[in-house]
Amino acid sequence: MADTKDLVKHQYDAHAQGYAASIVHAQGESLKRLVELIQPQKDWRVLDVPTGGGHTALAFAPFVREVV
Repeated sequence: MADTKDLVKHQYDAHAQGYAASIVHAQGESLKRLVELIQPQKDWRVLDVPTGGGHTALAFAPFVREVV
C-alpha cells in the first residue's frame, strides 16, 4: 500500500493542470475579495504556501514588496 505522501501526490498530480488553467481560480471574484479583506501593504513580504497554481501570489504581488 502506498504511503500517505504518495497518495497525496497522486491526487494532486491528477488535478494540477486543470486547477492551474482554471479561469475561475485564476481570476475569480474570491481573489479580489481576499485582497480587499486583507488590505495588503506595500512594505509587506507575503509567503505563498505552494498549494496550487500561484493564483493567490499573483493577486497579492501588485500590492506588496515581495511574494515568496
